[in-house]
Amino acid sequence: MWLDRSAADRPAERAQLPGMMLPVRAVMLGLVAIGCIWISAQHLELAPGVELYAAPLFYLLALRMFGPVGGLLAVPVLVAPTLAWWNTWMPLAMGTVHMLFCASPRLGNASLAHRTVLFHATIGVAALSIYLVTQFHVPVALTAMTVLRKVLLDLICALMVDLLCIGIAFDRSRLTFSLRRDISLTGLVEAATLGLLTLAAMSLFVGDALQFAGNLDRYKLELDATAGRVAEARPSAALSTGAMLALTNRDFDQPAVFARRRTDAVALGKLRLQCPPTTGTTTLPPDGSLMSELHACHVGRFHAERGSGWYVTQTGPAVTKAFSSLLAKICALVVLIACAFLFHLLTRRALERSMRIWRETLDDFGRAGVGDNADRWNFAEFAVPVRQFRDANRRFLAIDSDRRRLVAAATELKAAIHLRMLSAIRYDPASHRLSFTQVDSAHGSTPGELVVHANDTAALLTAIEQQEPWVEIRLQDDGAEWYMLILRERDGMFHWRSGCILQLRRSKHAQGSMLHQARLIELGGMASALSHELRQPLFTISLAAENGGVILANAQTEPGRRAREKFDRIGEQVERASSIIERISHYARVDSGADRRIDLADTIASAARFMRPVLVEHDVRVEIEAESDRFHAVAPQVGVEQVLVNAIQNAVDAIVSRRERDGGQAMDSLIRLTLDEDEDDDGTVLTVSDDGTGIASDLEADVFDAFLTTKPEGKGTGLGLYISRQIMREVGGRIHLAPRADGRPGCVLTLRFPTVPDPTPQLEKAA
Repeated sequence: MWLDRSAADRPAERAQLPGMMLPVRAVMLGLVAIGCIWISAQHLELAPGVELYAAPLFYLLALRMFGPVGGLLAVPVLVAPTLAWWNTWMPLAMGTVHMLFCASPRLGNASLAHRTVLFHATIGVAALSIYLVTQFHVPVALTAMTVLRKVLLDLICALMVDLLCIGIAFDRSRLTFSLRRDISLTGLVEAATLGLLTLAAMSLFVGDALQFAGNLDRYKLELDATAGRVAEARPSAALSTGAMLALTNRDFDQPAVFARRRTDAVALGKLRLQCPPTTGTTTLPPDGSLMSELHACHVGRFHAERGSGWYVTQTGPAVTKAFSSLLAKICALVVLIACAFLFHLLTRRALERSMRIWRETLDDFGRAGVGDNADRWNFAEFAVPVRQFRDANRRFLAIDSDRRRLVAAATELKAAIHLRMLSAIRYDPASHRLSFTQVDSAHGSTPGELVVHANDTAALLTAIEQQEPWVEIRLQDDGAEWYMLILRERDGMFHWRSGCILQLRRSKHAQGSMLHQARLIELGGMASALSHELRQPLFTISLAAENGGVILANAQTEPGRRAREKFDRIGEQVERASSIIERISHYARVDSGADRRIDLADTIASAARFMRPVLVEHDVRVEIEAESDRFHAVAPQVGVEQVLVNAIQNAVDAIVSRRERDGGQAMDSLIRLTLDEDEDDDGTVLTVSDDGTGIASDLEADVFDAFLTTKPEGKGTGLGLYISRQIMREVGGRIHLAPRADGRPGCVLTLRFPTVPDPTPQLEKAA
């Protein structure tokens, strides 16, 4: 009728004309239906009892287009004309049952050809054969040919519809046809092969049927010749009216009634052979049924030497012989069609099994054992890719196993550092709330919210001014733990598309290590101070014991000797005490690192970062005035950092003490670290100033002595400034602590580092 193109080919027409085109298509489809009914009403008679009609083609096509209801409605409309030809309801009953078989859902996705063969194998052949034998008393050969003609005709119609539906689809809602993009390979091969074989059988059948009339005429001429020979052999009987003689030949042996006149022969034929009325040289039954030639009689004229006459005989034997000859020729092709049908049935099952193996292989991808069933009987076109797929799956499993191990390790690491991947991050400075969507491969996306510690909001606001900020923060409900917040892909003010947050376990470990090192340094300073304080008394005791021993060396009395022995033991114990003090000083001493050229600005920044938790905890600000890569010193990095950490800690303690002294009043506290050139000796001077309680004037000269502290009991050892002085002396520098020069509360710690030679001339000289 018409083929509908894709919607992309005619988008404007699809949008503007759907309502108008549908009635037009309905009218066109109705005209086509009328044409199909007219074609079905035509019946082509190839030979007596051999008729062709197109009704099965159209009602099977209606089934495919409009479903079972449309097919069942089409059967009586298309098969009704056969009532006028054959005067029987059998074709209508056969068509209805055929339609029910073809529309049955129990047969699954079987083709119309398979359904048609199944119908005739179970019901059609038996029902039609019984009907022909019981109603028309048809011989076996003629019954077989009639049934075979019906089977071939229905099979050809079913194959034609299968071929059409393989390549063309019908849209019932829009009444349009469209070419299919996916074509069934098995259906196409089956329909094409069986169609060619069935057409070959039908062509042979039609060819022989078209020659049926000629063969029948030759048969009648043989009857005339045989009647002449009988008349020559028995002239008196043949020329007498009413004689019944046998017409015997190698191809037939049947009775005939002889008479002198034609009217007598016809009358005697009706009487003795039950012949129907005469039409020309043939008598036909009055109903004109399909089996007319089987019951007709032939009226012929014979010639002999003694005269001529007429005879009448039945044509049934001739018709039966003609159909027997046609049946013998067609049986070979029918057997071939049956073998081809069986072969295609087995091939279809094997193909379905191969497809099932292929689907199982695809569905089980990523699992062990995929493709192992490919070694069973299978088509090579499927077995080869299945084996390749199996090998690829095994490689994938190996890679996936490694991936799973990596994922497990990453998951374990993620759990260890409490890593959380975030998206759609928003920060509210007013409420300190950080809202986000947490992305997790196991649980999907879930909304979340954290409240940043109030003391960390300033650091966070400073960090987010950067393009890709990262900052260390604490949470309001967990101030003891520190977290690293990383933000990426800024999407507006205080908005980011992605980021992550993790717990700083390594930083806490480093902080603990540094604090432990500070304690060891204090212990070393304490041991050094003890050694310095105890060596002088021990030396005096040792000297006094030695002098006492010399005085009593010449004593001859018993008390004198015992006294000398006591002095000797005192000397030995003094040496032992000195050795113990030396060992304690040696084991407690912690090396602050080797001397190297360091950037003092970077050292200040590192110490400030280390002390940031303490500063945030006590709400103390730090200002650093230092130009990077300008001021250097040759000193141990750890040692200088320890001096600065001790200075910042002392400044914080002094600020806290001032707040407690003033009744806990809030105050803006500041520690300023300044790095500048030393105008006195062309070195570098580093000052640490605070606004704490300051230092008493009577303690200025003794602040660097060991064990001197103004802090409450349990909060200080009195070794911090002592150790700082020792470190500064080791690097050739000086340290000084004094009140602020501007008269404000607080004090200033001054560190002076010697001049560092510029390494550039030495490098040029080496070059």
